[in-house]
Amino acid sequence: MRYFITIGIIFLSIICGANIIQRTHASSDEKVLGILRNDLANFYHTTATLSQKIGLLDSTQFTSVVNARNALRDCRLQYKRVSFFLDYYFPNQARLFNAPAKYEAEEPYMEYEDLQGLQLIESLLYDSCPLQHKQQLAEQAMVIKESAADLPNLLFNFSCSTSGIMESARVELIRIMSLYIEGFDAPYLKSGIDESLQAIAALRSVVAANASVHEAKLLKQFDRTIAYLQTHRDFNSFDRLAFLTQYAIPLEKNLGSFIKQNNWYVSSYPQLNYNVGLFDGEVLPIVSSGKKQMIALGKKLFFDKNLSENAVRSCATCHQPDKYFTDGFAKNKSISGDTLLHRNTPSLYYCAFQSAQFWDGRAKNLQTQIIEVLNNKQEMNGSAKKITDRINSSDYKTLFVKAFQSDSIKIFSINHVADAIASYLQTLAPMDSPFDRYMKGDKTAMTFTQKQGFNLFAGKAQCATCHFIPMFNGSTPPFFNKSEYEVLGTPVSDDFVHVRADNDSGRYAYFPIFFYNGAFKTPTLRNARKTAPYMHNGGFSSTEKVIQFYNKGGGQGLQMKTTNQTLSNRPLKLTKKEMLAIDSFLTALTDRK
Repeated sequence: MRYFITIGIIFLSIICGANIIQRTHASSDEKVLGILRNDLANFYHTTATLSQKIGLLDSTQFTSVVNARNALRDCRLQYKRVSFFLDYYFPNQARLFNAPAKYEAEEPYMEYEDLQGLQLIESLLYDSCPLQHKQQLAEQAMVIKESAADLPNLLFNFSCSTSGIMESARVELIRIMSLYIEGFDAPYLKSGIDESLQAIAALRSVVAANASVHEAKLLKQFDRTIAYLQTHRDFNSFDRLAFLTQYAIPLEKNLGSFIKQNNWYVSSYPQLNYNVGLFDGEVLPIVSSGKKQMIALGKKLFFDKNLSENAVRSCATCHQPDKYFTDGFAKNKSISGDTLLHRNTPSLYYCAFQSAQFWDGRAKNLQTQIIEVLNNKQEMNGSAKKITDRINSSDYKTLFVKAFQSDSIKIFSINHVADAIASYLQTLAPMDSPFDRYMKGDKTAMTFTQKQGFNLFAGKAQCATCHFIPMFNGSTPPFFNKSEYEVLGTPVSDDFVHVRADNDSGRYAYFPIFFYNGAFKTPTLRNARKTAPYMHNGGFSSTEKVIQFYNKGGGQGLQMKTTNQTLSNRPLKLTKKEMLAIDSFLTALTDRK
């Protein structure tokens, strides 16, 4: 049944694709289609080999498992030659082949699909007893093989605009920088560097099909990048800082210039800024939309205790600027002072660069979060009516009129308060850490140990597979417009000898689906060294303890019964020196005040 559903989706995609894609530059179009036909055919052959090797799995011969893993590696490498095309034009097919090996819900409908694809096959092949999954592996391999056999049909009556191909290439570069080299797709195979090599080689082919002799500089940059990847293929020792700063970032900028010069800009993704690169704010869609008057009003409101009941607490009471907009407590007191708040107070730095707010992600934007906090009986204990009365019967009225530039608004409400404060919060993104300065060309900004720490963070330690570069939070590349939620199995404290489970259900309280039980949003690690204590419950006293927790394999690694843990329970096997280097790198994420 799943196979027929897949075929139906494919033909639906064909119809939709043929209707929305415009044909330009016939000669280059034909070259690109020729490249795609060849790569799609090669991908199919690797899926057939994968299916065959999985069928030969034998409990008496471990080499059969090794052969299946090698076939999976070959299949993934060939998939990366077509992923830019499928992800852009046919995302349903891309998801079938390369969906995450964990459940993800389509909100707000809370629909989710069965796990499937190459990432699932990897997790099963690297299980402690892979042979017990032989039937599931065989079924997955057959679905992938049959679906790959039908991929050439996608090119039937298909014409790709040059602008679309260029944009798909640029988006793929973002994936390479923020996902592939970090091993996001294949954490056990550790094939991320070779996958990046294949992806960039494929991009070079389609760009060359549209480039004239005047674009020799761009093609040479592709060749330099490919040559570096060819000679630096070991995943754990790969120098990601060198790759990013010397090869990927220049390539991204050259490609962007190439696109602009040829007027091939398209706006399929408005969050892409063709004037800057990934580490300059390219795909960070939330910037301050407020004018100076709005931001100034929001800042004044942020520090105003009159928004709370009896004028005893402001936003800044718990989000203190001198503490990087945290409060330093595991859990702060309620406004009445007789109980503790439910969770740790997170920093507000970079809060606007997340698609969901609160630890459980229940607020979809800053305005919703602000209104909830103002009304919450334990936090501000205000009310919409009292706040409305206060701001309309004081000097605030003039400030609101100037900020909103509207004489037609007679009564300003709590919604206007939220808009103003949100405008101020959007400015709390200085991006002025040693890491930022290093990525922009200051090679003295980071120490040798910090550079080692980054390469471990983005490589062996797998930190960047959840704390995505460059914002180091759970907003997923390449568009950073969706927040991930992880189940870590976090205990109540960092006492790893006497481990006690935390009973906070997290996102499950708002969306009661089993894989959300104990799930929390992944926060930013920017300024992390200044915002202790850590985790949703404030139970971890230091970044050193957090790193130790991950190194042990999370809650399951501590023998906790966390059945739906999304964090790998396999110890990372980091040495003490490596953990200290990662901790040192976190210091390089501290902004100057």
